[in-house]
Amino acid sequence: MGKSMEGFLRFLICSIFFSIISRAAAVDTISPRQSIKIGETLVSSNGRFELGFFRPGSSNLYLGIWYKKPATGTVVWVANRENPLSDGEGVLVLYPKGPLAILNSTKGVIWLSNTSRSAESPVAQLLDSGNLVVKDGKPENYLWQSFDYPSDTLLPGYIATRNEAWKKLQNWVDRFLSSWRSTDDPAPGQYSARIVTRGFPQLLIEKGSKIQHRVGPWNGNGFEMLTSYVKPNLINYYA
Repeated sequence: MGKSMEGFLRFLICSIFFSIISRAAAVDTISPRQSIKIGETLVSSNGRFELGFFRPGSSNLYLGIWYKKPATGTVVWVANRENPLSDGEGVLVLYPKGPLAILNSTKGVIWLSNTSRSAESPVAQLLDSGNLVVKDGKPENYLWQSFDYPSDTLLPGYIATRNEAWKKLQNWVDRFLSSWRSTDDPAPGQYSARIVTRGFPQLLIEKGSKIQHRVGPWNGNGFEMLTSYVKPNLINYYA
């Protein structure tokens, strides 16, 4: 066997070995006996999304979800937007009854998921849709999910079909998207997008308390038109 063939076989064997090791190391769940520390991550089973601690600037730490494939690093959700870790240390834990919590270096809680029910055997999982969920028992029995607390991004998996759209809209009474304050500060900025369900449901895009755009009304399949408060013309959209 020639040296070139031997070298190729060694390269092939090493590639397969490291691929297996990499896949084995990538996990998408944590239990109450586990935690996620700085430098550790959860990766969805399809490899598309990753959860972990990140620094958008030079100092403060945040827990977020970002695109792993494609490797743009685009952050789509941030847990502790308004309460960063400023001491350079942090850990994500899952309590035995279900809540997720971010702890600082002194074990103080700086963020806690709003879980209304207690669990017997909770598991936190990063789904292929980019949704971080806490579940107990049945796969769809979610005690909490990040999709209910969006940051500045609404992922495609949030509404799987148009039949689900109206139910999702009704749940958005007290929820909204908000821009980052700046490129290195994910705290809520001055722009927001929210659903108003009074009368015919509409999507409002606001800067502070001033409406910039109005999308709607919802006709059962989609939003019918966009009314701009910046320009006097009406632009019609058909779903």
